[in-house]
Amino acid sequence: MRRYASAAALALMIILGSRVYAEAPYNGWMQIQTDYLLIIFEPQDLSYARQIAEFGDDAYLKLAELLNHFPSKRIPVVLAGRTAAANGFYSPMPHSVTVFITSPPSRFLGSRTEHWLENLLIHELAHYIHLTSPVGPARVLAPIFGPDAAAMNTIFMPGWWLEGITTWAESALAPGGRGDAPFFTLTYKAPVLEETMWSLQQSAYQSAYPPRGRIYVAGYLFTSYLMERFGHDVYYRINARFAAFPFFGIGPAVRRETGYDAQELYADMVRMLSDRFAEDAGMPAAGMPFSPRKTGDYHIPVMTDTGPVGIIRTLELGSAAVRYREDGSVEVIRNLSVTDPQSFNPSACGRFAVYASYQAPVSHSASIALAEVSWADVHLMELDTGTVTRITEGKRLFHPVLSPDGSSIAAIERTGTRYRLVHVDPVTGDVSVLYDPPGASVYEPRFSPDGSVLAAVEVKAGESALIIADRNNQVSHIIPHADGGIYRPRFTRDGHLLFGSDRDGSLALYRFNPETGELFLVLEDPVGVFGAEPVREGFIFGTYRSSGHTLRYSEADLAGIPADLSDASGIPERELEPPKQYAAKPYRDFPRPGLWLPLPDVDAYGNLSPGAWGIMRSILGRHAVSASAAWNIPHAQPIGIAEYLFNPGWGSLSVYGSSRFHADPNGDPYREHIFSIALSLPVLQRSYAYGRDLAQVSSRLQLGSYPYGYAAITAQASYGYLRYAAPAEFFGSHGFSILGGSHFIFPAPSEPWGAEPYMQASMQASMPGRLPLVRLELGLRTSTFSDVSTALPPRGSPPWIPEADARAKAQGSLLVRLPLGLFDQPIPFGGLTGAGLTAFIQSALYGDSGSIFWQKELYGGAELTTELSLGGLASLRPSVGITADLMTGSLHPYFDLNISTWIGSRAEVDQFTLRR
Repeated sequence: MRRYASAAALALMIILGSRVYAEAPYNGWMQIQTDYLLIIFEPQDLSYARQIAEFGDDAYLKLAELLNHFPSKRIPVVLAGRTAAANGFYSPMPHSVTVFITSPPSRFLGSRTEHWLENLLIHELAHYIHLTSPVGPARVLAPIFGPDAAAMNTIFMPGWWLEGITTWAESALAPGGRGDAPFFTLTYKAPVLEETMWSLQQSAYQSAYPPRGRIYVAGYLFTSYLMERFGHDVYYRINARFAAFPFFGIGPAVRRETGYDAQELYADMVRMLSDRFAEDAGMPAAGMPFSPRKTGDYHIPVMTDTGPVGIIRTLELGSAAVRYREDGSVEVIRNLSVTDPQSFNPSACGRFAVYASYQAPVSHSASIALAEVSWADVHLMELDTGTVTRITEGKRLFHPVLSPDGSSIAAIERTGTRYRLVHVDPVTGDVSVLYDPPGASVYEPRFSPDGSVLAAVEVKAGESALIIADRNNQVSHIIPHADGGIYRPRFTRDGHLLFGSDRDGSLALYRFNPETGELFLVLEDPVGVFGAEPVREGFIFGTYRSSGHTLRYSEADLAGIPADLSDASGIPERELEPPKQYAAKPYRDFPRPGLWLPLPDVDAYGNLSPGAWGIMRSILGRHAVSASAAWNIPHAQPIGIAEYLFNPGWGSLSVYGSSRFHADPNGDPYREHIFSIALSLPVLQRSYAYGRDLAQVSSRLQLGSYPYGYAAITAQASYGYLRYAAPAEFFGSHGFSILGGSHFIFPAPSEPWGAEPYMQASMQASMPGRLPLVRLELGLRTSTFSDVSTALPPRGSPPWIPEADARAKAQGSLLVRLPLGLFDQPIPFGGLTGAGLTAFIQSALYGDSGSIFWQKELYGGAELTTELSLGGLASLRPSVGITADLMTGSLHPYFDLNISTWIGSRAEVDQFTLRR
């Protein structure tokens, strides 16, 4: 590392600016109340809470009028200020909104957003008001069974309907939403021009195929179309009619309110888009293909001495750093998780690269259920060996770039909702501010070929400028702020700058001469051009096709034709109401009533007892209380279960109590009282370039009353490691996990005390060629006082497990898992998005009195697993399989639903790092 720290060559170290200190310690939560919002925040984020208060009520009134629903209570808005990622959530349990202060460094909203928090708040408030509307059965059920009952309206909603009103609102009710973002336009312009537009049925669910976030794109387009054709109240009218009887989907409601079939309307919308882009359809495609013609995102590489090096994300590989060969094929350097595609940059020599990736502390008191504290740190990677060195610790840095001699690193650092330009010391990891424009953000820094200056994009109040910082840290606005965005600036060999811009409507490639101040239009494409990298006799440029972000090559002259700079309009200042002085006071995160249901209890004899179940959760997710109570008719006594969960960010604590009737081995009834308290603590959590690991310990103390008073203690520890998986890796990637622990009981049956140690371990790896996967599983159960032969049942839990009267049992499993493919097939209320086949074989050994024996058990079988995406809220992986006793020929079919529900509706973000 020291050879990169030559002080004489540090390009931007002459004036370092102010030092960057650690963030504020955790001091609890505060609140302010407006007429319609309850804003919850940490003390250091008071200024952002006041920003939300300034425009929040106005956004509320516009949305409430649009959706004809004025919630009777203030809407809780949680402001998360310690995240590295940009995101937002609406959560129905309890109904609340969470917004992240961090704005997206990838600028997926484009550059016209004046206030990130305003667009995000509008998006999530639209979810809240839409999904809590008292329409359909929820009008009757919510007042009776609790406010969370309103969430039932979402079960049958297609994804485009869930996200359509939110994406429309963020674009129509504030400047710079996705509807005004050029990169968002690319995602539907390309399939329209290629006549490969997805169907309305495919708009109902998410898919691994481009565009990512399809329900947002389709929702915005179709909702905008419906409102323009039938009026803004059409959304409310359709929603009310749909909610009244949602079981046949939203189509009947659309027909009743518009007089047209939904498919017919969607087809007409596509025809209108075709007419809108008709002029572009007649334009020939620019350049020739450069990146492989496979589905995926190929981002603009950097030309190095070893060839172009860049970042890609494909269905087969996931996210990876690659080197392009002469024929356009790629050599995978290594799989790599980065915060966003612009946060990976190689050195000019092609031997090293810097990148930013997300990190999270093992525990943090400020972490909440929907907003974990996180960082984005800079790493240095040696490309030939894949060796990674972490440079910074606990920072929020993006877009790192190496100077040409490798001695200096420039990056942007998150500060509130903005980004400032900083220097990162490559040896110590110290961060120093280079340029921090008030009220503006800096993006995508880039060194000149000789390292003498640094170019970057500055965005303020929705307008973009191109800036240059010299060795003395003097900043010049070489292209002043204007309405058109500026993206992916890159230097040419002669010191000019190439960049993409939509200053004239569509994204096109421009060249700027810093010495003369002249701007030239270099290249246009039917879909758009958002940047280019000079290579040898031409340049590689980035565009979009229905298969994803695509690279093409052109040998066109970079001279271009003169373009006009006179449309620079300066920074418009929106007139806002003078901010009110809202008083801040401490916030206490108590559970709120959520939902109760009349659920009967079933005892060991199958007797039904009338009862009810209910749950309460707190806004920050730190407290949850669930309970059930019933009247046991045979014994004429009450029974019940109650549990409290405390999740303070550094672990979890649960308290459980129950009083119920059971049957003993002789069939005689007895009543048992149980009280337990459990603690779980994470002790290790690390993120790597290619995966992550987690270790935690937990313990439980349980007190019981049957068959006599007893105490039981459980202690266990676990560790797991998992590589990031590509979308095509249906069953995941390489990984292993181990869990071990023991139950101790005082006294045990016929003993003063007893122990029941247990262990589970698994390891998964791919065979040569990446597929299929081989998985080994091992389970162990032992006891000093009881038989464990019926523990660890075979896959599918067949009924014919022999009893061996053993104090120890070990079960081994060998699984071969073959992904069958990724699909995009609509089904009612969603789509089939993937499938995989598993073949397995299992057997067990028993132990007792020092001897080990085999019970001639050998099981085998096969299992088909599918992935179903239902709207925007749920992902199901149902499995159907059959287990065979290979010794007797007995067969046992089974079915497992494997429901995984994502509670909350997410704002669309750059999800580049969720899967590799």
